[in-house]
Amino acid sequence: MGYTLIDHTADIGIEVEEEDMEKAFQTSAKAMFDIIAGKENITPREEKKIRCSADDPEQLLVDFLSELLYIYEVERFMVAATLVKIKQAEEQDGEWRLMATLAGEDYDMEVHEIEMEIKAVTYHMLKVEGGKLSVLFDI
Repeated sequence: MGYTLIDHTADIGIEVEEEDMEKAFQTSAKAMFDIIAGKENITPREEKKIRCSADDPEQLLVDFLSELLYIYEVERFMVAATLVKIKQAEEQDGEWRLMATLAGEDYDMEVHEIEMEIKAVTYHMLKVEGGKLSVLFDI
């Protein structure tokens, strides 16, 4: 279980296989920050909480990873681990809701070496099926 990298022209992506969707989303966040700053480079010193909602799991993944990218780019917060809870609303619209606790630390140029900048989370080759997902990042 875990993730593998996908090489694609001007992009890099991940394929994740986990036991359920929540763990797959957690692994996708870890993979994204492994791409940005390398493995084992971020310490979980503090926590932040985020919420996202979307009409389907694919849009939820894009929104979740885009929010993490925003937190990194604007707040300069590096994510080491996440705890994700996902529910589908029982109402007619069936909206998907995500609550996540992010553990990480503020970017420190003395500690964190940025290996690759991710510009955006893309919809190309986007797929979420239970604990399996794939997503490409524009680099």
